[in-house]
Amino acid sequence: MKKVLVVYATKSGCTQSIAERIGAVMAQSGAQVDVLSPEKAVDPSGYGYILVGSGIRIAQWHRSATAWLTTHAEILRSKPLALFSVCLTLVKHPEQAEEVRSWIHPLVAELGLEPLNHGVFLGWGMPEKFSLVESTLMWAHGDRCGDFRDWAAINEWSHLVAREMALMGPTNEIADGPGHH
Repeated sequence: MKKVLVVYATKSGCTQSIAERIGAVMAQSGAQVDVLSPEKAVDPSGYGYILVGSGIRIAQWHRSATAWLTTHAEILRSKPLALFSVCLTLVKHPEQAEEVRSWIHPLVAELGLEPLNHGVFLGWGMPEKFSLVESTLMWAHGDRCGDFRDWAAINEWSHLVAREMALMGPTNEIADGPGHH
């Protein structure tokens, strides 16, 4: 059986929800999928396929995600790997997707990783999910509040990556369930 590990770093819970959706798509291929935070993620050597994602704060991935990549870089260089980033920058500046992707590129290059793909997704701007400092910065920056997750885009990217990793054929789809848009 194919084994897939989806590792996510989050503070507000948004990236976890996206990682869980990505894992659901990967599981459609019949793979065994584990969706774990970096703190709970096991040694990835027992997995055939790895996806790692992080929420972004001030143009940076969470430290727990970058530390996980660094710790396991040797193993990750020998596995199909995909990355995903979740942030609010694209709400106001959708043209900056490549810039958002580039924020992790220096570490990826330093570690010698060659991801098959790097998805960038909108998150949520929900002040009650952020610390007082983060909420204040969002307000001062003029960020819009709301849930901007695009489930169709997340599904589409997940299917693309599953095909790139040879987990499923070109026609597999995940049905939107309750609570999914």
